[in-house]
Amino acid sequence: MAGLAAAHRLEQLAPDARVTVYEATNRVGGAIRSETAPPGSVVMEAGPDSLLARKPAAVALVEAVGLADDLVGSHPAARGALLYLDGQLMALPPGVVAGVPLQPERLEASPLLTAAGRAALMADLGAPPEAVSDDVSLGAFLARRLGEEWVDRVASALLSGIYAGNIRELSLLATYPELAAAARHGSLIRGLAADRAAHPPRPGPVFVTLAGGLESLPRRVAERLKTPVRTGAAVKTVTAEGARYRLSGELEEHVVDGVVLATPAPVAARQLARLVPAASGLAQVPYANLAVVTVRFAPGVVVPPGMTGVLAPPGAAVALTAITFVGQKWAHRADPVDVPVRVFYGRADGGPRAVDVLAWSEAHFRQQVAADLRQVLGWTADPLAVRVHRHPAAMPQYLVGHRQRVAEVEREVARRPGLALAGAALHGVGIPDVIRDGQAAAERVVRSLDPGPG
Repeated sequence: MAGLAAAHRLEQLAPDARVTVYEATNRVGGAIRSETAPPGSVVMEAGPDSLLARKPAAVALVEAVGLADDLVGSHPAARGALLYLDGQLMALPPGVVAGVPLQPERLEASPLLTAAGRAALMADLGAPPEAVSDDVSLGAFLARRLGEEWVDRVASALLSGIYAGNIRELSLLATYPELAAAARHGSLIRGLAADRAAHPPRPGPVFVTLAGGLESLPRRVAERLKTPVRTGAAVKTVTAEGARYRLSGELEEHVVDGVVLATPAPVAARQLARLVPAASGLAQVPYANLAVVTVRFAPGVVVPPGMTGVLAPPGAAVALTAITFVGQKWAHRADPVDVPVRVFYGRADGGPRAVDVLAWSEAHFRQQVAADLRQVLGWTADPLAVRVHRHPAAMPQYLVGHRQRVAEVEREVARRPGLALAGAALHGVGIPDVIRDGQAAAERVVRSLDPGPG
C-alpha cells in the first residue's frame, strides 16, 4: 500500500514523469486481502480490517480514487470489547487511550484489578512531572506509572494486539510518544485527558472500512495509475548509474531518475547493500508471523450483545490473541445472514506460550479455533466455513531505539538525491500510516530531483 500511495502521489506531483511500480508478488495490496462474501453476508478481511479515521491520509486517498460511497463506519450499537482473563470474559472499561484509563473511577467495581492493582493505578494521579529523553520500553514505562497489574492484565492485551508484539520490548517513543509528552505534566491520566479535552476527537466513527472490502483500495489505486503495475517483478538490487539508479532483479534492468523503496525492512537492507551500506540497520527490525482465521457460523451462536470482539493478554490460558465479531463491529447496510468472526493467532511475545503459527497445518488451525471458541465463548456449533490466512513476517516490531535506528538510515538515504524509503517498518504500522509515509517519500523524491527556485 505504501508503494501504491507513493506512485499515486508521484503522478500528481510530476504528471509528465513515467512512474512504474514493481511488485514482487502476483497481486497488489500486500497484507490487505479481502474474501468474497457469500450471498447475504458481509466481506471479511484476511488481513487488516479498518482505517483509523483521525489519521486523514487513508480516507483522503479513498475519496481521491472514487470509493467514498463505499465507506462504512463502526456500528452505532457497538459498546466496546471484552477481555478474556482468569477464564472469564470481562468488560473493557471505556475511555482507555494509548493504554491509559482516562476514567479510572470506573474501575472501582471492576474485577479487572485487585485492590492493590487499583491503588497502583490511582497513584499516577499524584505523579510528579517526568522528562523522558531516552527511549524506554513501552511496557516498563506504563508499569512504572500505572502498575504491573494494569499492564499485564489490560494494557498488554490492547497494545500488543496493535503491534502483535511484547510491549515490554516495544519502544515508547516509536509507538506512543504522546505518553512521553503527557509525563512532562505529571499524571499520565490527567495529561492525556487534558490533551483530549483540548483536541477533541473529530465527529463520526473512530474506525471506517470499505463495504466491498479493503482490498478494493489498493486495486483501485493501481487501476488509476497511468502505467500498469508490474507484478511478479522483484527488485533485488539498486545501484548507482551516474546520477541515476539501476534496478536489477526479476525484471529487465531499468535505469531511473528516482526510486521509492516501499519494501519490508530486511528486503530494503539487501536492495541497498551496495548503494547505502548504512541501510543494513534495517535488517535489525524483527517481524512477527501472524495468522487470521475467518469463520462463518449459522445464526444461533450467542454473540455478546454490542461487543466488537475479545482480546486476550499474553498471559491468558488460550492460544488466540483476539476475536472480532464482524457483524457487530461495522454498520453495514444490512445484517449478515450468518455470524462472521475473525480469530487471530501469533504474537512476537517470546514467552513460554509463543508459537510459530506458520508451522500449523490446516487441520491444526481448525481444531485450535474450535477449542478456543468453545473455551472463550462456549460455542460448540460446527462452522459453515473456515478459511486460514497465514501472514509470514507480517508485523514489524518497533523495539527500543527504533526511531534512532530509522533516522540514521534515512539520513544516509537522503544523501542520495531521488532515493527514499517508505513502509510499515519505519514510522507506523497502520494503513493510514503507510499511505502517509508513501506520499511523503514521493514528495522527497520529487523535491530532491527538482528543488525549484531558490
